[in-house]
Amino acid sequence: MMGSAVICIFAASALGAQMSVEPVYQEVFHGDNVTVDIKVYPEESEVYSASYTLHFDNTLLNVISQTQGAFLSQDGGNTNVVVNNIKNTLGKIEYGESRMGTDVGVTDSGVLTTITFHVIGEEGVSSLDLSDLDGELLYSTSGHIPTEVNNGTYKIEDIIEQTPTSTPLTPPTTTITATPVQTSTTIPITPTPAETAIQTPTIPSMPSPPPTIIASPTPTASTPPFEEKSEENSTLSGFKAEFTIIVLLVVLISKRRNVRR
Repeated sequence: MMGSAVICIFAASALGAQMSVEPVYQEVFHGDNVTVDIKVYPEESEVYSASYTLHFDNTLLNVISQTQGAFLSQDGGNTNVVVNNIKNTLGKIEYGESRMGTDVGVTDSGVLTTITFHVIGEEGVSSLDLSDLDGELLYSTSGHIPTEVNNGTYKIEDIIEQTPTSTPLTPPTTTITATPVQTSTTIPITPTPAETAIQTPTIPSMPSPPPTIIASPTPTASTPPFEEKSEENSTLSGFKAEFTIIVLLVVLISKRRNVRR
């Protein structure tokens, strides 16, 4: 029983070689050009040649190109691309490549091919399913290498679905309410020119001093007549006083003379 368990573990390790679509999952949009790599992990197996068929949903995706990677030529060896078929109408592509001029394979992982898709669908999910080409995936110089495949997926998002995520950005519409605040700030700016317009009339008011200059001579011109009249009146009043005194003295003297007689 223990011997059979060891045999099973050894068999599982022998199936360690893998061929994968990377990245495994992508979200894309209508009109995008996107790429995936087909990557090989030999897991200590010597890979001499590799091939695959990849199936996709041709109502959502179209293949633009399928280009050779450096996996089989990583040590500087020469390779030959045997098959490179793009069949968009069937929703599949095929690829086959083998080393040349050597009898050994490569053991390090690497990119076998890079595939570029154009997203023609507006919404949906397309799986990218790897399968063998003519019954095989990886070969060594001694024959078939058991290989596990890891498929990929493209999810095509509807652009309309993205707008709800942008609708939270509608708060910037509150900036529209901010514009009235700016208009209110501009309203106090308009009175300032009106004030300056009111101040400008004050400048022609400067000729007001001439009336004061004209008014000043009138009192000075009028003062001399009043002074002359006052002097005349004072002299007349003085003369009258002296005259009355003299008259009174004469009367008194005459009375005294009469009394003596």
